Amino acid sequence: MNKILTIIFAFIGITTFAQAPEGINYQAVIRDNTGTVIASTSVGISITIYQTSPTGTLVYEETFAPTTNGFGLVNLVIGQGTVVSGTFSTIDWGNGPYYAEISADAGGGTTYTLLGTQQLMSVPYALYAKEAENAFSGDYNDLTNQPSIPTNTSDLINDSGFITSPDDADADPTNEIQALSISEDTISLSSGGFVVQAAPVVESTGGRSEMCSGNTAAGTGWNVYDPSTIYLSVNTSGCGFSSTPRYFTSVGGLGSHFELVGASAIYSPTSTGFSVYVQKNDGTPLTPVDAANGGWFINWTAVGQ
Repeated sequence: MNKILTIIFAFIGITTFAQAPEGINYQAVIRDNTGTVIASTSVGISITIYQTSPTGTLVYEETFAPTTNGFGLVNLVIGQGTVVSGTFSTIDWGNGPYYAEISADAGGGTTYTLLGTQQLMSVPYALYAKEAENAFSGDYNDLTNQPSIPTNTSDLINDSGFITSPDDADADPTNEIQALSISEDTISLSSGGFVVQAAPVVESTGGRSEMCSGNTAAGTGWNVYDPSTIYLSVNTSGCGFSSTPRYFTSVGGLGSHFELVGASAIYSPTSTGFSVYVQKNDGTPLTPVDAANGGWFINWTAVGQ
């Protein structure tokens, strides 16, 4: 029976192996046209990577034949499927942008239906960083003209500017080392003339002991709770509360965050943080990819008890 597929997918990290190709962890929930997950079923998936634009240069293509779990979920590693064209390990991640085109066959064959295209954002560029690391991982013993490193202080030449005694008796009072002192939020030098007033983290609230506020990074840190719910754990340890404060929250972003519900509900509050769970107001599927695309973040204020 033919099925119209929908797919929710998320790129969730880099997998690296010694002496083996890297990969991009990929997770997807596959549903039919009624929104029902296709559970415990063998499906065919094709992933194609394009450079520059969603219809740009094809640099890599591979296929998979996974079986969904009881929730319609499949877990893959891009770069470790059955290669159709290209070489994953030779992709120049620094010469992007790159886009992943996802297609699937609910019957487990190769008659694929195009499901969508996702731009590869920061995750694959960890691979680019690894390429840079590998460029400098050679054998340094092969260097020529290596300098001779003294092993005794008596081997050093006392050039101009070296300290000649513990008292530094060079008749120059302007180059002496000065000591820093810190008092609460003020930093000063022992000789005076330089004071830095650090911005306070908390502020007075009258009858309350202290107040602290902040916001999370846009679009990052969100996790899957269930197919229609994502959550974010907020770290407030920098406030230095000695007991659990009262937390107040709102949701911000670049777009579509007005569709979210639950952002003001606080879960598992402690003196160092709490969690927020959100859903769409119509109950449709929601993933961390939606949060990344919308740049969603949590604004928070904490008032000491």
